[in-house]
Amino acid sequence: MYRGAVLGLGNVAIHGHLPGWRGRRDVQIVAAADARASQRAECEAHLPGARWYDSPEALLDGEALDFVDVCTPPSSHAPLALRALDKGLHVLCEKPLVSSPHDLRRVAEARHRGRPGAAHRAQLAPRADPGADGRAHRAGRDRPRAAHRVGDPPGEAGGRRRRP
Repeated sequence: MYRGAVLGLGNVAIHGHLPGWRGRRDVQIVAAADARASQRAECEAHLPGARWYDSPEALLDGEALDFVDVCTPPSSHAPLALRALDKGLHVLCEKPLVSSPHDLRRVAEARHRGRPGAAHRAQLAPRADPGADGRAHRAGRDRPRAAHRVGDPPGEAGGRRRRP
């Protein structure tokens, strides 16, 4: 059983991500965090038995996990993904994965240093990939519900080559 946590417990997490996680027999969401204390009641309602943390950082420091699902505001995606990768966790992230080419390079480099993968959930989301020159290059749009792993070659989503 994979142990996961949700970072950011807003509408996207509650109505989009949690139903998917609850439908899996091989995953247990054991903790959640949100900077808004009011979301604790949502955690208790939607994730009975999961531990609550007042910050994503406290959760990352206090839990033994296999992965995190980042559902926080976009400006926090890269720092949280990097922190989770540094802890050896797999990272799933709401779109956009990052908000700058610099952050994209940092996350891609973290993945290539032998750390677990980082992926963003793309539902017709623009995707950017680091090219051989280290710059971010736009690589089109993913198909609905495709997951793109950071560092995959352009045109590949989830490790499979898409038809033109």
